[in-house]
Amino acid sequence: MTRPIKFRAKSVHGVWWYGSLNPSSEHRQVNLATFFANLYAKGGAFISETLGEYTDRKDKNGKEIFEGDIAQFPDASGAMLRQEVIFNRGAFVTESGRMWGFNKDTGNLEDYEVIGNIHDTKPTEKGE
Repeated sequence: MTRPIKFRAKSVHGVWWYGSLNPSSEHRQVNLATFFANLYAKGGAFISETLGEYTDRKDKNGKEIFEGDIAQFPDASGAMLRQEVIFNRGAFVTESGRMWGFNKDTGNLEDYEVIGNIHDTKPTEKGE
């Protein structure tokens, strides 16, 4: 089973748009171009820096996690960390390189909670 290829991006009008590639097509580049064309048609131009891919994971509350989200989770001592979700070396990880810990029953991440994203959250809310 392949994971869903989904994206989100913010329009210049401040509206978040979500979309996915057509899984039945063999030409993913064409479908990605179609995604961008549809995004443009729905909300006008989008801010390229806001484009993020879905990680195929959900947080402890069942919320989908996208590249650019800010995840809150405990470190080894129990202190809460807030870090950006990034794509690095072929995997979605947090800024510190922490990998996900899954709940086998729900498929959700046990200790992670999405508390915002780098585009809508102020630096003080990111824990900086």
